[in-house]
Amino acid sequence: MLQIQKTGVRLLLSQETIAAAMAYCNKFKAFGPYSSFSPLEYASACIFLASKVADETRKIRDILNCWNEAMGKSFDTELTKELLLM
Repeated sequence: MLQIQKTGVRLLLSQETIAAAMAYCNKFKAFGPYSSFSPLEYASACIFLASKVADETRKIRDILNCWNEAMGKSFDTELTKELLLM
């Protein structure tokens, strides 16, 4: 859950969108067995869904780039360009 918060802040999402992503994540975990999914997969999907519901323009590529950067992997420079233009 902390990674969802950090990713949301990095993407400049509103607190309502971040809270919605956390709620979606909790609902997904409560729904049934989620062991076949990695935390990166379902957390990214929850953030993406929350950003679309809240009508915030974030691409799935931007979300995955934030996760890759947090894990110390290389990331796409397009994310940096787009966030600087906002």
